[in-house]
Amino acid sequence: MARLIDPERYEAVLNRFEEHLTEFGKLKAAEAVRSLIKGLKIAPTVDAVEVVHGYTLIADEPKKVLLDRKCGICDQLMLATDNYCPMCGAMNDGERKDNG
Repeated sequence: MARLIDPERYEAVLNRFEEHLTEFGKLKAAEAVRSLIKGLKIAPTVDAVEVVHGYTLIADEPKKVLLDRKCGICDQLMLATDNYCPMCGAMNDGERKDNG
């Protein structure tokens, strides 16, 4: 699975590292770090959000035959075939937390 980084924070770390290398006379290494920073600035980016993993419960009082489940995170009624909660976006791939 891919891991995402915060490029601005990573760039700040690399800048500090480059400064220390330059200070200690490690000019070749400092130049290599500057190349990494340049590469980071042109690297492609993605918009991403953290996935919330939830679970599906049987609805207490189904409103319709098809809406017979509810999200274990926000209690939104949902279709039995829904993999994601339409309200909070939780991925309903977990198990019930009340051992039911």
